[in-house]
Amino acid sequence: MSRTEWILLNPGPANTSPAVKQALVTPDLCHREPEFFQVMRRCRERLVRLACGGGDWSAVLFTGSGTASVEAAVCSAVPPGRSLLVVDNGVYGDRMVRIARAHGIPAEVLSYDIWTPAAPADVARVLRAHPEVSHVAVVHHETTTGLLNPVAEIARVAEREGRRVFVDAMSSLFGEPLDVTAGSMDFVTASANKCLQGIPGISFVLARRGALEALKGQAPRSEMPGRRSWSSRRKAWSAASSAMPRTPACCGPAWGGSGSRSWWPWAHGPTSSPPSGSCRGSVTIRSTMP
Repeated sequence: MSRTEWILLNPGPANTSPAVKQALVTPDLCHREPEFFQVMRRCRERLVRLACGGGDWSAVLFTGSGTASVEAAVCSAVPPGRSLLVVDNGVYGDRMVRIARAHGIPAEVLSYDIWTPAAPADVARVLRAHPEVSHVAVVHHETTTGLLNPVAEIARVAEREGRRVFVDAMSSLFGEPLDVTAGSMDFVTASANKCLQGIPGISFVLARRGALEALKGQAPRSEMPGRRSWSSRRKAWSAASSAMPRTPACCGPAWGGSGSRSWWPWAHGPTSSPPSGSCRGSVTIRSTMP
C-alpha cells in the first residue's frame, strides 16, 4: 500500500492529521449500540459548542456530502404553501435554487454577478414584495470565487421582516467569523472535510431547537435517508439516545473505545474543549500534531 502523503491544494477535502487518520482504524460497530450513541452525542454536542450556539441549538449529522445537508435543510424548512428567497451570486446559490425547484418549492431568486456580495437592503425589498416567502437561503462563502456574503446583516434584516434564514456555510464555518445566533438564522450547514479538517462523507446542520420543533407534524417531501422532514429525526435523535433511523457510515465519527478520538481536528482527547478564541474572530481550526 502506498505511503505517499499528498498535499491537497483544492478547497476540500482538506489534509487530515495523523490523529484523525488513526481514529478511522476502529473495530466494527453497529449503529444500534450504545457505544455508537455515545460517539454521536459527543460529536453533536461538540459541534454546537464549537459554533458557540449555546443550549438553544442542536446538530444533525448526515452520511453524505455537503449538498446532502443543504438539500435536507431546504426541503424540510419551507412549509407547504410558502416559498423561498434564494440569494444567488455563485455556483452554490444556484444549486439551492435547483434543489428548491426539484422539491416543488417555489423560489424567488435575488441574483448578482459572481463578484458582488448580496446587499441586505435588496433582501428587505424582495421580502416586502413577496409576503409568501418564509425563509431566506444564502451562501456565506462561495467556494468557487471566495466571495463572502454579509449573512449576519441579512439575518437581522430578515428578522425585522418576520422571516427565517438558512445559511450554507460549507467552506466558511470555523474558518471565517460567523455568529450563528445572529438575527433569525435558524439553519447553518457545513461538512467535516472543510475547515474542521476531518474526513469527507459527513455533513451536518446546526439548527435552533425551536426551528426543529416547528417541523413537528410537517409532511416530508422525500423518503431519502437524511432528506425527509426532521419531525421524525427530532424523535430519533433525541438527546437521550442519539439513535439514527437508518444505517450511517459507522466509521465516519470514528470510535475506538473510551480513549478514542473522533474526527475532531484537535488531538487533545475526547473530552477537551475547542481551542481558545474559536468563538471570537477568524480562526481556522488546525490540527494539533501529536
